[in-house]
Amino acid sequence: MNENGKIVIHRFESTLLRLNALKDPYVREVIVYLPPNYQKSKSKEYLSIILLPSFGSNARALLNIDPLGENIEQRLNRLIRRKYIGPTIVVIPDCFTRFGGNQYINSTATGMYESYIIKEIVPFIRAEYNYSHLGVLGKSSGGYGALYLANPKNKETGFDLPFDSYSGEIYSSVWKRWLSRDPIRMVTRYRKNIEKLKCVYIDCGNKDEFNINLGTRILHSKLTDMDIKHYYEEFDGGHTNISYRLDKSLSKLYTDLSS
Repeated sequence: MNENGKIVIHRFESTLLRLNALKDPYVREVIVYLPPNYQKSKSKEYLSIILLPSFGSNARALLNIDPLGENIEQRLNRLIRRKYIGPTIVVIPDCFTRFGGNQYINSTATGMYESYIIKEIVPFIRAEYNYSHLGVLGKSSGGYGALYLANPKNKETGFDLPFDSYSGEIYSSVWKRWLSRDPIRMVTRYRKNIEKLKCVYIDCGNKDEFNINLGTRILHSKLTDMDIKHYYEEFDGGHTNISYRLDKSLSKLYTDLSS
C-alpha cells in the first residue's frame, strides 16, 4: 500500500477566459492531489475540496518546497496518514492574473473567474474523478473567494474605482456596487444559500496586518444573530506564515462534509 498521495497536473483550455481583458493565458494548469491508493472505479466515493490560492500566488506556489514547513502535498500526506482527515481529493486552480490575482468574481477588467471555476473547473473535475461532496477553502483572497463561490450569484461588475483618483470625491453609485460584494452584507442577502451549506469555517489571526480580524468579528456576529451554524476562531498570529492552520480547517471540513 502506498502511504503517499500523488500530484496530477492537467492543462485546461478555458472558453470563458479566452477573451479576458488582460490577455492572460486561457490555457491554465489545474493541480489535483489524489489521496494514497486512489481508484476512480472504487465504490467508495471521496471528498473533494477546491483550494483557492491567495493573492499573489498561483497553483504551483502551494507545491513549492518550504524549508521551514510543509508544502500542500506533504501536509495532505501527513494529515491522511495520521487520520486527521480521510481520503480527500484537493483541486488547486490557477487563477493568477497580471494584477497578481483576483477575488474569484466575474469582472470585465480581469476575467470571468467565478464562472471559470463553477461552470468549467467543477464539471471537469466531476467528470475526471470520483467524489461525493465538494467543499471550497482558501486564505486571504482565496478565503473571500471561498465564501463568495458558496453563494451562487449572477450579476457581473466591472472594475470602477468608487472615488475620483484626483479629488477623492466618492462616486455613490460605484461605491454601492463595491459594498454589494462585502461579505458582511452578502450573508444577509444570501442567507438561504448559506443555511444549506454543511460547513462554514472561518478563522483569522488576532494580529492580522490588514485588520481582517475586525471584519470577521462582524461576520461572526452576523451569522450568530441569524442563527446560522458556523465555526469561528481567532488564533494568535497575523496574515502570513499561517499554513499550519490548514491542519484544523481541512480536518473540520472533512468531518462535516463527509458526515
